[in-house]
Amino acid sequence: TGFDSMRVLAADADFGLPILCHPAYLAMLGGSNTPGCSTHGFSHKALLGKLPRLAGADVSIFLNVGGRFDISQEECQDIVEGCRSKFGSCPPCCPSPAGGMALDAAPEMVKMYGEDIMLLVGGSLYTASDDLEMNAKRFVNLARG
Repeated sequence: TGFDSMRVLAADADFGLPILCHPAYLAMLGGSNTPGCSTHGFSHKALLGKLPRLAGADVSIFLNVGGRFDISQEECQDIVEGCRSKFGSCPPCCPSPAGGMALDAAPEMVKMYGEDIMLLVGGSLYTASDDLEMNAKRFVNLARG
């Protein structure tokens, strides 16, 4: 697991699948929203935008503003910039906001981050109604505007 495993998979020309970087356990390496502690750890841009690219990730999943985690819109924008901005010979990776996102938030997320994103939803697909297929179609329609 981790960045080194991603690096090995990315270097394998026969692997042939997209590599997604999940933020589990990475929060301990990042900065903090606690007053007086914001200068400790990696920036969100580096930790969830640049480092996954260095390891070969195609997608970087990150905690999204408005979800169940305490992260600001500015921090989310920094992550997206880290995923997309020029970074030596590293190709960009696709930003993927996640973390307790409601289906109805899809249009706002597309507006905030642009169309070149992967919206990660889970629980809200199941709780919107008993019809999972209808919920998924609704989500796609909301995301498309």
